[in-house]
Order: sequence, then structure tokens, then C-alpha cells
Amino acid sequence: MPGIKLSDAGDGIRILSIDNAKKKNALNNALCAEMAQKVREVADDKSARVLIVTGEGGSFCAGADLPDVFGTMGTDVNDIRDHLGDTVYNSFLSLRDLKIPVIAAVEGPAVGAGLNMALSADVVIASPDADLAATFSKIGLHQGGGCTALLVEALGRQRALKLLLEGGRLTGQEAYDLGLVASLSADPLDAALVLAKTTSDLDPRLARNIKKAVQLANEDGFEASLQFETWAQAYTATQPGIQTMIEKLRR
Repeated sequence: MPGIKLSDAGDGIRILSIDNAKKKNALNNALCAEMAQKVREVADDKSARVLIVTGEGGSFCAGADLPDVFGTMGTDVNDIRDHLGDTVYNSFLSLRDLKIPVIAAVEGPAVGAGLNMALSADVVIASPDADLAATFSKIGLHQGGGCTALLVEALGRQRALKLLLEGGRLTGQEAYDLGLVASLSADPLDAALVLAKTTSDLDPRLARNIKKAVQLANEDGFEASLQFETWAQAYTATQPGIQTMIEKLRR
């Protein structure tokens, strides 16, 4: 039966995986609701230090299961909008609200909602032949789920617009060349676990504050990031590890 798996990989590493392999991990309404619940569990898990998001069976997520998601909402635009925002979009956009770092391990298709989910992570690691696609316009559907802002953030205005107008798709290699993904690996999950272990070895407050500083720099600009990192660096300067290093350097 399709479902969302949440597993403990040790060292504070959690893995959230979509298991709907028969449909290349497409998201239906039930899976969206379950994903939102699993993300809330991670948010409430005080021992979680980093989250990896991936899919089972060689696919990341082939987007929304259109007959289930769009075929069950009637024709009232406001009802459809509410359902999309509250249930469908929230399932993956809630990843952006997590305080811990989130890594997407992408192989196979990451299409539509699947692309949005990958880009909702803080770091994307993809296989060179992964299929990252914004094919909304190909079927006459406007992009949704934050796709516009996520692509503009990653690609810039012109490239984002071109991709959306074309209903285009990028291989993992092409996405890496354009800056849409952080790194490539023949085994994205294994590479994600390596990065996750490096992250989990940090003081969890340091990892969270590094993520927050990057978010502020991206969303609010230089001054906001500078003010935050001035406080965060001052805080870490008082911690035992730095103080011990300073004492050694004084000798």
C-alpha cells in the first residue's frame, strides 16, 4: 500500500521517503496528508538534527496524481484553491518551515509537485540522469505549489520564465550546471547520508543557525543576515569548544 515512510538512520538523521513506486511516487490526497503529518513529527522530534527526503524504487516524485488530486475537488475555484493550499502544497512546502537542515536525494523523475518538493529542501543532491521537470504548461495547467518563486530563486527570472513557458525539463547534470541542484552523485541517497552525517556532527544549534543565516541572506538581504550572524557568532564564541581552542592557541 502506498505510504510515507519516516525512518531513523541514527545520529539524529531522519529519512522521509515516498513509497508509491507503481506511480513513480506521485502524490495523491492521502499521501499529501500523510506527508504533512510526518513532517510535523520531524518538527516535534527534539533529537532530529537533519532530514533527508527521497523516494522509493528509483523515482523521487512524478508530481501530483492528477485524477485523485484534481478529479475530486469539484469546480468551485475557491474550494479548489483552499484544497490545494491546505492539503497538497502544504505537504511539501512544510519542509521549508523545519528548523533543521533538509536534504533532497533525487533520482529519476522530480516532476511538477516533485520538483517543488525537491526545491523545498535546503540542499538538493541529484543523479546526473535525474529528470527535473516543470511540465505544467504542457498540459495547460498553471504552475503551483511555490514553483514560480522556487525556480526564480534558483535560476533567476529569465531562465525560470523560459523553463515554465516551455514546460521544460532538465537532467540532473543540466540542473547542476544551472545551479538548480547543489551536487551530483550516482547514488544520491548515499551522498545525502554523508552530508547528513557531517551536519549531525555539528552542535545542533550551530547547524540550525547556519541554515537561518542563509535563509535571511536569501530572503531579507545583507543587513538582516549580518545582524543575525553577528549574534550567532558571538554565541558560538562563548562555547567550550572555541574557548578550548583559544586557550591552546595562547600557549
